[in-house]
Amino acid sequence: MFNDYQIKVISKLIEDEFKKALLLKTYPFAPGFNNDAYGKGRDKKYRGTGDKKASGGLFNSIKVDFDKNEGDGSFILYMNDYWTTVDEGRKPGKYVPISPLKKWASLRLGLSDKEATGAAFGISKNIYKFGIAPTYFYEEAVTQTEKILEGPIGDMLGKTIEDILDNLLEKTIGK
Repeated sequence: MFNDYQIKVISKLIEDEFKKALLLKTYPFAPGFNNDAYGKGRDKKYRGTGDKKASGGLFNSIKVDFDKNEGDGSFILYMNDYWTTVDEGRKPGKYVPISPLKKWASLRLGLSDKEATGAAFGISKNIYKFGIAPTYFYEEAVTQTEKILEGPIGDMLGKTIEDILDNLLEKTIGK
């Protein structure tokens, strides 16, 4: 079982690695699910890169808790439920709801309400045609967490990586 200090350290470490995976890495703008959107007619003037923190909704939703009632205890990672789309991408063939895209366009692009509405329809059409590229931020965060726990911090805590991450992977849920 983990003591309170270990729970705080591990929870903060996991939370920070998931946030860093979204914020510190840059991703190409709209390359499509198979990274072939620009080869299939997407306007090349929209190329560029950026992080995955527009409204901060996913970033700010990342929290780690500890459930002492689960066997030897389990770390639970909470994120907004659309994390899977950010992580795994979205295949072409379905339109995206306009309301969240409008909010995104307003925040990320600094557009007026009318401009954001127009942009949202265009973005939804492009997602329908090309999809959304996966980021694999989840795997990146787990890999970085493992590296940290294999070092001095893991030694200090006296816990194995398996003690910490095995249950985490099963407990990731949307909120």
